[in-house]
Amino acid sequence: MTVGSIIRMPNIKGYLPRQSLFTRSLLKKLPSASSEISQLLNVFNNLSKTMMESVKACHNPANTGEEKSCEVSFEGMLDFAKFILGRNITAHTTESVNGSYQNIIVGGVNVIGEKSVTCHCSLFPYLMYYCHNVPGVRIYQVDIWEVKSKQKINNGVLVCHLDTISWSPAHVAFEVLGYGPGFIEACHWVFENDMVWIAA
Repeated sequence: MTVGSIIRMPNIKGYLPRQSLFTRSLLKKLPSASSEISQLLNVFNNLSKTMMESVKACHNPANTGEEKSCEVSFEGMLDFAKFILGRNITAHTTESVNGSYQNIIVGGVNVIGEKSVTCHCSLFPYLMYYCHNVPGVRIYQVDIWEVKSKQKINNGVLVCHLDTISWSPAHVAFEVLGYGPGFIEACHWVFENDMVWIAA
């Protein structure tokens, strides 16, 4: 990720349908705990498999050094991010999906944080975010340029995991990059609908 290098950008378009976060008052009327999942399935019909995968991810134990929370309200997401990072925080996301599936030029790279809470959009009948803080990350703001015109087409956010020693050898990052745990950093773009919170 050096200025002037040409890299292939993946598709960063969110794959989930448009959803909205609920208010806490409305959420109190909806079940969200794993013990109440059957009631929720009756309300929202046949999303059982996908919903169970999202619930499982939320209720599985955190990885070593990870702090995580699944949030279905903006207030909950904000509270979790403030708990990890302190009161003065800002949210960052990739500006658009421009550049997806194309070779792009890295036009500029700036470090914007080293402690973060990343929130990934999860498939559920209402909007749910899998938010987590992991040690050993660096967050970058990246200017994305179009190869032919050399014009800026996007402003991306990149999360780099600097220490992968404790990751499973079967992790998809190692399949893509061709290395194993601890031998390489693993970086990923912040996709559409996802966000990273950092200390302001």
